[in-house]
Amino acid sequence: MIARRQDRKAPDRLIEAGERNTIPLWNALRSWWSNVAAERCASLPWLLAIVFFVASSLALALPFAAGRWREASFNAKTAQYPGLGAAFMALAESSGEFAVHDGKLITKGAAPQILYVGDWTVVFGEKEDPGAWNAYKGSESKAQPASPGMSAQPAPSAAPKAPGALLWFGENWFAIRNRPGGAGFVSSWQPFEGFNDGLLKRAAQNRQTMADLIEGMLFTANFRDMGSSLMTLFLLMLVQNGVYILILGFLLSLSALRLGRLQKEPSRKIEPAKAIKVAIFAIAGPAFLTGLAGLAIPSLSTPMLWLFYSLAAGIRVLAIYSARYQKAVRA
Repeated sequence: MIARRQDRKAPDRLIEAGERNTIPLWNALRSWWSNVAAERCASLPWLLAIVFFVASSLALALPFAAGRWREASFNAKTAQYPGLGAAFMALAESSGEFAVHDGKLITKGAAPQILYVGDWTVVFGEKEDPGAWNAYKGSESKAQPASPGMSAQPAPSAAPKAPGALLWFGENWFAIRNRPGGAGFVSSWQPFEGFNDGLLKRAAQNRQTMADLIEGMLFTANFRDMGSSLMTLFLLMLVQNGVYILILGFLLSLSALRLGRLQKEPSRKIEPAKAIKVAIFAIAGPAFLTGLAGLAIPSLSTPMLWLFYSLAAGIRVLAIYSARYQKAVRA
């Protein structure tokens, strides 16, 4: 009887004892759906909170990283560019001397030229940006053919009215673009340092060697900065998620003011650090769910995924706030 009376007088001690007997990681996982477990996360170590924060940010970045990888893999396949081999062969026959040095295509004084090979427009030695060619409109070339199925002209302003595919060997850029809406990329010449007309002409003597050269250039151009792109994407999501957690945590900490007025405790202070810790653990669940959804459904766009995460995380924090309020009312 005496023990029961003591338990009724000091229920907080029982709660604290229960918290001490609970595995921290289990509390952190249960906080994804349990408001009681989420409140207990305020006493968990910051090291565990940081681990969950980094893991949830990585989960948010995974769908975007996977999308970047799929895009590069799609653009690096030679099957996406039918007729590209013939375009390279024509370029090998007519390009003259050139070499890639210090990130630029040095053409040894040769004038820029344009070749038409089937559906492909081959541009060699131009200084302009290949992206501008999408807007070019003009008449068909009036120049004399340099060889059967191929014509040359010095100026880009006379590009075909509706070019089908583009192979760009410009001074600053190496680009390949299939029909509008198809595969394509633009790359600097930095990854191709040392590439020259000798290598291209030797590859043109054997179809398999030329196919290997094209495949290697496609892969290099599309995966040249994959590591830095993924790292940048992860850091971006880390910062964006961190700002969002800070906002949610601060708003959750403001609940102390309302609860203080409700319980007639005007001296009650807000504790943003504990609230931020609660937010980190509680919204890790929506973060992992968003990451899984993005991986399972590649068609989901980036804005849609972030909107889903924002709504789910906001609702989760609102549920914790409501649970605090209801608990105060019952008390």
